Amino acid sequence: MSQKTERPVLSGQRIKTRKRDEREKYDPTGFRDAVIAGLEKTEGDLEQISKYLDSAGNKLDYRRYGEVLFDILIAGGLLVPGGSISQDGEKPRTSYCIFDAPESMESMRNHEQVFVKLIRRYKYLEKMFEEEMGKVLLFVKGFTPSERIKLARMTALWLGKF
Repeated sequence: MSQKTERPVLSGQRIKTRKRDEREKYDPTGFRDAVIAGLEKTEGDLEQISKYLDSAGNKLDYRRYGEVLFDILIAGGLLVPGGSISQDGEKPRTSYCIFDAPESMESMRNHEQVFVKLIRRYKYLEKMFEEEMGKVLLFVKGFTPSERIKLARMTALWLGKF
């Protein structure tokens, strides 16, 4: 016959975790709020937006949230399946994006320069941008006719650059 033996339970034992084992929580809403707050301070000046995005890359984690960044710059907020904007949080949307820009080609070219400068500065964003554009183009049915026209014009400009 075998006897059951109970193992002693250690109380008060501290489990050590290494820095490399600690993972940051994925928080796209917090990232969105930080980017939108910065964009609002620029008051729509595309040169200031470009400077803000360049400097914010050092503080905000573009490697982790690159797709969220492009959602904000294209649609003004986080895109959810179907092409609508997520309404979570205090200020879920910004008006400083492609969808809220004037339809003129001159305006589209100016917005394109923001993307070109950002992707040249942070080269790793190029791959994320391509993936995000694939997702955005899948949602095209959920956009208004005006947003579709702006997206089409920007896509044509981006195809010439990237």
